[in-house]
Amino acid sequence: MKIAILMPARNSAKTIKKSLDSIVYQTFFQNSNNTYDIYLIDNMSDDELRSESTTRQYLQDYKNIIYMQCDVLGIGPPLNTGIFSIMQDKEIEYIFRLDPDDEWLPDKVQLQTDFLSKNRDVDICGTGMNFVDLDGNLLQKVLYWENDTDIKQALLNGCNPMAHPSVAYKKKIFLFCGGYNQFYEGAEDLDLWIRCSKKFKFYNIQKPLVNYSFNPKSQTDRNIQADKLHRKMISWYE
Repeated sequence: MKIAILMPARNSAKTIKKSLDSIVYQTFFQNSNNTYDIYLIDNMSDDELRSESTTRQYLQDYKNIIYMQCDVLGIGPPLNTGIFSIMQDKEIEYIFRLDPDDEWLPDKVQLQTDFLSKNRDVDICGTGMNFVDLDGNLLQKVLYWENDTDIKQALLNGCNPMAHPSVAYKKKIFLFCGGYNQFYEGAEDLDLWIRCSKKFKFYNIQKPLVNYSFNPKSQTDRNIQADKLHRKMISWYE
């Protein structure tokens, strides 16, 4: 089985190595039949991440990186840059998301691919997360709504029921929804779930499988966008 890891990055030179290492050390890849590509999309970084020497070093150390650049600032544009490239590879079955300051626990990919293989009706699969501070200290373990019905009800109630850095999704959802909406910066994932909610099925594994670096300022910005999207979704179902 082949998967793609979608990783947009901006000014992440100090944190990205731990994220890349958490991919390499996945138990899933101990089986030689399982392969992956890391789609690393640099989004106008002005730290060492953008330098030619750093890029060359990452490509040497991590053989599976497909390096790209996106010169439109934001989260949506580099995500869509990666998705467009991923969609050209017919061997890829699932797309996984990872941010360059977060880490996967070693059995994350194995548990999600096993679940999706056994439950073919599920299209988007997330997990719980460990919220950690910038020093890696555990702040809180968070689990999300488990089944499709509860997840969609949470969407209607104005919650984001899927942890974006935890998700694995089937490629076909992007054929239907057309990618991320860059106009909902900071809540592009919530917008995607809203658009997928009428056609696709969700599930969350009830186990924290991501160490998520929590930034309070980013969360405030996301809450503002989430409120706008909640009003939008309610209008869809009226």
